[in-house]
Amino acid sequence: MKKVTDIMHQYFENSSKSILKESCPIVAHVDTWQVFESPERLSRTFNFDCRERLKSFIGEILDFEDSFGHHGRMSIDHLSVQIDVYTLDLNRITSLDRDYAAAVDMINRDVMDFRFD
Repeated sequence: MKKVTDIMHQYFENSSKSILKESCPIVAHVDTWQVFESPERLSRTFNFDCRERLKSFIGEILDFEDSFGHHGRMSIDHLSVQIDVYTLDLNRITSLDRDYAAAVDMINRDVMDFRFD
């Protein structure tokens, strides 16, 4: 009787060097908001693979901001969007800004699932 480790070893020896296909690239990046000072603010850069996805992301953010009643600063550079958010009246991060950041993260996850043909 073969052991599972023997079977797996044989499987990987006989398979191609790359288990993942080119359509599933591995990209190392940080998916977190950073805190900056002067003023204290949350900041994150989102990178996209096409202009359609970038435009969808921006549109979703603008709709969210209108309904939420809180706005961040967006800087667009080709296929990336940097968002900074803080409460202007206090010049610092509040729970409102953390909720904004969490919503933007959810929008980003949704937009990454959009299919563009």
